[in-house]
Formats: sequence, C-alpha cells, structure tokens
Amino acid sequence: MSSRLLIVSLFLAHVCITFAQDVYISGAPSGIVQTRLFGTSSASEISALARLPNGNVVVAGLTTDASLQARAPGLWQSKASSTESFVAVCSPRLDTILAWTFVGGAQYDRIAAVAVNLYGDIAVVGTTNSPDLPTTTGAYNQVHGGVDDGFLVVLSADLDSLRYCTYIGGTGNDAAYGVACDGIGNFIVAGQTGSRTTFRTMNAYTGTYVGGTTDAFLVKFNQRGSVVFATYFGSVGTDVFRAVTVAEDGTILATGSTSSETFETWPRKLTPWDPTTARPFDPVFNGGISDAVVVGFSSDGSRLVFSSFLGGIESETGLGITTTATGRIAIVGETTSSNFPTQANSESYKGLRDIFVAFVRPDGQQLLSSRLFGGMQDDVPCFVSTVTNDQVLVVGWSASPDVTPDAEGSTRILQGESDLLVLRMASTDVLYRGRFGWHGRDRAMAAVMDDEGDLYISGATTSVDITKSESSRPASSFDSPFVSHFVFGAVELSNPRGGDRWCQGTPVMLSWTARNMKSTDDYTIQIAEPGQNNWETVIPPQTGLRATWNPMTNLPGSTFDFRLLSRRGHEMRTLDPVVIRVPANVSLSPASLTQCRGTTVVLTVTATGTDLQYQWRKNGRAIVGATSPQLAIEELDDDAAGRYDVQVVSSCGAPVTSAPAQVDVTPSTLLTLEPHDRSIVRGSTLRLTAQASGADLQYQWYHEGQALESHTASTLEIPSVTEAHRGRYHATITGACGMVTTRTAFVAIDGVTSVYESSRNQHILWRSAHPATTHISLSVVGLYTSATIIDALGARVVDATVGNLAEGTDVSASVSTLASGTYTVLLVGHSGVRSIPFVVQR
Repeated sequence: MSSRLLIVSLFLAHVCITFAQDVYISGAPSGIVQTRLFGTSSASEISALARLPNGNVVVAGLTTDASLQARAPGLWQSKASSTESFVAVCSPRLDTILAWTFVGGAQYDRIAAVAVNLYGDIAVVGTTNSPDLPTTTGAYNQVHGGVDDGFLVVLSADLDSLRYCTYIGGTGNDAAYGVACDGIGNFIVAGQTGSRTTFRTMNAYTGTYVGGTTDAFLVKFNQRGSVVFATYFGSVGTDVFRAVTVAEDGTILATGSTSSETFETWPRKLTPWDPTTARPFDPVFNGGISDAVVVGFSSDGSRLVFSSFLGGIESETGLGITTTATGRIAIVGETTSSNFPTQANSESYKGLRDIFVAFVRPDGQQLLSSRLFGGMQDDVPCFVSTVTNDQVLVVGWSASPDVTPDAEGSTRILQGESDLLVLRMASTDVLYRGRFGWHGRDRAMAAVMDDEGDLYISGATTSVDITKSESSRPASSFDSPFVSHFVFGAVELSNPRGGDRWCQGTPVMLSWTARNMKSTDDYTIQIAEPGQNNWETVIPPQTGLRATWNPMTNLPGSTFDFRLLSRRGHEMRTLDPVVIRVPANVSLSPASLTQCRGTTVVLTVTATGTDLQYQWRKNGRAIVGATSPQLAIEELDDDAAGRYDVQVVSSCGAPVTSAPAQVDVTPSTLLTLEPHDRSIVRGSTLRLTAQASGADLQYQWYHEGQALESHTASTLEIPSVTEAHRGRYHATITGACGMVTTRTAFVAIDGVTSVYESSRNQHILWRSAHPATTHISLSVVGLYTSATIIDALGARVVDATVGNLAEGTDVSASVSTLASGTYTVLLVGHSGVRSIPFVVQR
C-alpha cells in the first residue's frame, strides 16, 4: 500500500506569544508543511493529546520555561513552580490557541495522558510531588501522601472551570500513566503504586498490595468525580499499567509490564493442563527483566475477563492498547527480546529496542498475530489506534539509520539523532512505513486520530531547522514541544507546475493528482502574489481533479503563486510563479490634429498588455523605425498629411489597431498681392488691395502707422478722398500660420505730389494719375536712352523711345490696350537700368 503523509506542526510559543505568529509553511504536498515553535529556551514537551467533540485538539505537556504565558483564556495563567504542566485547546488546524491553563502546584508536576468524555470534559493524569494541588471537595484523595503521587484533574472544555481534582496514591511513590473514557462519560485511570497500605481501594478486585516494588492500579471515576472502583493488581515483582482503553462492551483493557513470574493470569491454567479448557494465550512469564501484560477487567472492576503475559527472554513493555473494528485487541509496545513471538513472515529483532504490535482475540485467550518493526538502534512506540477492520496506526520514534521507510514524503535517511515514525499495520503485514523529522532529536510522545483517520502527533524536539525563522529556532540543547497533524494520501499539482505563461482571458485547464485519497475529499486552488499571503480562491472546493479557469481582467497582478489544498489539510505550492500575460489593449488612441507647415507634431498611443510592441502606420503602410508609443513628425509639410494609426502587439493574443488620427497641414500665411503707390484726384475713391494665401486670414490697414479700425478687408476703399488721405499705407494679414506685412504704398492727391525714391540721388515724379487708366506720364532725372513696359511675367508690352532725359523731361506711353494689373517701366541708359512699377486699373 502506498500513500503519502502530510505533517502540519504547531510548536507552542515562547514568551507571551501571539499564537497566530511564527508559523512556517513549506508548501509541500506531503511531509512537514506547517511548523510553529515556542518554549525554545528551556526543556519542554507535549506528552498527551486528545480531541474534543467539536474537533478542537487538547494539548497537554510540561515546561520549565519561567516566562511562558499564553495569551488565551483559561483557569490558571501563571506558573507555580519551575517545572509545571500546561493544557491548551487548539483549533483543528492548529493555527489558533483557543484556551490555556497551567496545571500543578509548587513542586514538580508532569502530565502523562489526557482523555475527553462525550460531554467535552478534559481529564489529565500524571505525576506530582506538589503538596498544594487544588483538590476539590469530596475528592477521592485530597491530601498529598508520598514523594510522588498520581493525580487526576478534570477541566471544562474551555479550560475555564475545574470540575474535579484529586491525588491518586498513598504514602509511597505513585504515578498515573494512562486515562481512558467509556461510553457514558466515566474516566478510568491506570498507573503504578508503591503505597503498600495507604493506597485507597474501593470495590476492588484486589484490595491489598500484593508485593514487590510496585503494583499496577486502576481507578474508575464517574461523571461527578466519585470513585466506582479502585484496585491494586500485581504480584511480587514490579508491576505497572502504562495504558488503558475501554472496549465496546465496557471491558476495561490495560497493558503495561511485570517482572513477576507469579503475575496473575486468567483464565488460570489447570494442572494437569486440559487443552479443551479456557486459558490465557500466554500464561507463563517468559524470562528476562519484564514481560508485557494484557489484562481485561469487567466494567465495575469486580472480576478479571482475562490476563496474559506477552514477551520473550529479555524485556517487554506494553505502551498502547486499542480495539479494532472486529473487536480484536491490538497492543503496541517495545521489546529487546530476540525470540519475541512473531508470525513467520515478520521482521526479525534487529537490536536494542524494537516496536512490537500484537493482535489478540477479543476474549484475550489467543494471540492472533504479532509483528516487529525496528533497526539496529532504538525504535519506540507511543500510540496505537484502530483504522479500519483489523488495521491499526502506530506512532513512535526511531533512532535506527537502517529503518527503510517506503511512504511518499518520508525522509529516506535518518535526519538527526531520531525521527518520528508512523506505521499502518495489519495482522499480516506492515502497510505503511513513514519516517519524518528534522536534524536533531525528534521524539513522538503521544498521538490521537481525527475524524478522517489522520493523526495528531506530539512530542519534543531539539531540531533547530524545524523552522526557517532564525528568531524562533530552539536551542539545540533543549527539547521544544510540538504537535503535528499527519494526513495520509498525497496531492500534487499537474498544471500549473510553476513558471507557466498564460494569457489573460484565455481559459486554461488546471489539473492535479490525488493518491490514496478518499472519494469524499475535495480540493481547492488558490492564487497569491509572490511573497504575499493574500490567497484568493480561484477554484472552490470540488471532488474532481481538474477544472477550467479563465484568468480575467480583474486579477490583482500579473504573476502568481498557486497552491492546491485538500479538505484534510494537504497543500502543494508551485515553486516558481505563474505569469499571466495581458493581451494588448489600446486604452487611448492618438488624436487627430491640424498643424502649421514647418512645425513638429507628436502622436501618442496609450496601451496595456504584456511585452508590448508598437508599429505606426501612415495611410495603412508601416513607417520604418516608428516602434514606440509616440510618433514625432518634424518640419511638417504637405507630404506629412494623412491618416495615422498604430498596431500594438502583446506576447499573447491578436494584434490590436488604434483608431486612426487624421493629420492635416495648414500652409503658412504668404503674400500674393501688395498695394502700390497711387496718385488720385481729390474727391475720387481710393482703392488699395492686398491679398495672401493661408487659413483664417484677417486684414488690418494702416495709414501713417495708425490702424484704420474700420478697414479690415483685403481691399481698402476710401470714397471722396481729401488732402488728409495723402501719405503712406500698408496692411498686415494675420492667418492661422503666421502674419505678413505688405510694402508701404504712397498715395498722392491731385497728381502733384512726388513719389520720392532714394536711389543714387535721383527721383521720379508721376505726371499722370496712378493707378493709370489710359496713359502714364512720369518725369525721371538721369541719362536713359530707352523705356519699355513689361508685364508681370516679364514680357514686353509697350516701347517708348527717348533721348537723354533732362530734369523735367517726361516719359509718356499709352496703356489703354493693357489689361488691369501690375506692370513695370524699365529704363535703360548711361545711368544703368531702372525699374518703376505701376498699376493699370479699369
């Protein structure tokens, strides 16, 4: 049989702890997955475990830590001695301490066992030499008798009330080792007593001390704390009961050891022996230091049901006892005998102490089978409990390096001085061998099964690597107490394995395996950002082994750890984060714009996604090198106009394209027509024209530098001019892309005012109206031999032949055949070439 084991460990805290802190989780699918430490600076242990009806775990142990105090409610919150016992109630997952109390007096106190009845009352038993235990009124024994006495303390489930407290013993040394509860709430305490006459018996099977060093004892208490019976049991040697349980029919079963050859067995062997009569399966002491014993008492303690030896030639002690589903009695203990009675295919004795498991018929009269387990060093059990049919779970510890575990999650080699052992055994085979531990001395001292057939295990450890937290590691020279939750079976994530890269919005199949798990087990998958503990469930509990998950857009991040949890506490985490890649998405497309020629514009796209890449396009064609979220267009010209968009590509998903942006180019403001000098008759209409190309043009005319507020058109028109309108005129034209200023035009009134041009001390005087209609006449000073009129394209349109022009000589020419427009008089002669523009206006 193959199965995997999970350990959830709680290590009780040190120095005013907060129980929700200092928990280490390894995230493994099996093995030690949760660890908690406290009491790290002094010797401590958890020696007893039980479970309340609501599933909470009762933890009982011992500490020498003077500063230990829990922040949880309970009856006694401070220590009374240097070595004192405590009881805590933990949540089923061991992550919260719900209640806490110290138990003891002014001297040494040590809890050995704990049991819970159907009402939730918690009974702890052990050994004390404190004379001041808070015994209750009417208790079985209110007075401390010898050096060591046994004790019984019964507490409420919340550890807030004392139900019952009594010493158990007389003037000798006494110790209580085991406690069990029957089906109606009574507690049965087992142990040993050295009190020969002062041990108080009641309704006893054996009312007097039989002899030897110690006798075993049993005391049964009812729900009110009254004694039902109290009895010695033993002979002339050393006799002790180490563990006790109650069979389904009420029979009280006890195991322990005896060194007495005359230890009473039952039914008694007849002399001569008749094989047809009833007899114990082993009526004879087997020799050596001690034999284990198995004893059954009636529920009222008045008679023996059976009593038998169990052992070989050296030493045996029974340490645990239970009954199976078929009523068989299973005993677990330790042996040093090489001839311990085992079945033919059992392992042989290896050395020092080995573990034995024996199955006995319900009437105690036949040894059905027995097996050994161990190696060359010590292997010691502390617990046995039935699982199903005739299978039992055995818990203990091993110091043997040659023990070969085969369970998944087991440590294949001995980790330290000793490791924990978990065995599942049937009458014919060892079905499960699990070894778990750290690198120090790890000892199991108690265990209890949960409702699923898994185990809580407690004990003491010196392993400093039990947690990765430096601040909460124990000192290696001290024992620190622990409780561990062992869960059989194994789970493992198949997908994801860690390091996967998935796309947001694309469904993925999550899958996992489950080995030796129950059909009713359900599984949950959670995610958290790496290094965080903010686990969020993505697959709620289900019994299947696969589920579809769609990583949608509302995820809190882009990388996640995954963990798989089972209902019973299994956990597996991915070692590497899973990357959830985000498909490309354009959240803001570039904006359309209109800009002036020659400027620089920048188009911008905003996008989300993983590992984004960009490609800008103009009119559907890729722009080489344009691969960033921004596109700059410098010195805008007409060729830059067009429709621009950008394609965005993520590491997953299809490319996306932004909405297009239209880029338009506005030309600069440019002059196309300027005003010219004019000579007009007073009372006529003055017209000057300026024109420009560009957008959003606005005109403003000026006279002698002063703006003419009412003249904002391209043509300046002043009707009925006067002498006041003589002078210089120009216009400014303001557009969307700049402002231009025309040349200055001189306006003469009545044609007698000269238009003066400074050029080599020469001047020109117009004699005719300007603009001209039929002819032009002007006087030019200089030596010129010809005069030609050319149009705006440079073509000759009129010739005028002149001689040397003296001052006052006029040049005249007819322009009646010329169309309206701008022309130039071109003078050529000894004075050079001179051009004089003029305007013909019809």
